[in-house]
Amino acid sequence: MITGLLQILADRYAAGGMESVEVLRLLERVPLFADLPRNTLRGLVAIAEQRTYPARTVVVRQRTLSGIFFIIRKGTAAVVCREAATNGAPATTRPIARLGPQEFFGELELLRNAPPVASVIALTSLTVLALPHAAIQALVHSDGGVSRRLERIGSGRLKALEGAERSV
Repeated sequence: MITGLLQILADRYAAGGMESVEVLRLLERVPLFADLPRNTLRGLVAIAEQRTYPARTVVVRQRTLSGIFFIIRKGTAAVVCREAATNGAPATTRPIARLGPQEFFGELELLRNAPPVASVIALTSLTVLALPHAAIQALVHSDGGVSRRLERIGSGRLKALEGAERSV
């Protein structure tokens, strides 16, 4: 079932000429995917799109759906949250986290089925693998381990975001 869905998605998305062996090795090092069979990982490789963003580029914009799950291949990104102006105080942008190779983002949008609660900005030249949420959703539905790990990471990140909001 999962392999069939990944094949359908692979037919829709091009791999963009990436070095598939390197991408496969990257996916094997991402803790979320560590226990997946190689055939499933190969399906993800087939649909992954490599994207490169220059430093200071907004990759994900707060409150704007992307439909994409990103895995950092090279570079560093900042997760920031823009707070609206209140009671005469100006709007502020708070740093939430810094992410690097083998880390991912876009999971909260996927888990909550809602627009992102933060923006992600490339701090350096940033190369990512972009996977459609549908592919990750298929993994979540078919693999309890992926589902549990994604929920645990997502809820931890949401708590960190809420904690940062309270400290302002």
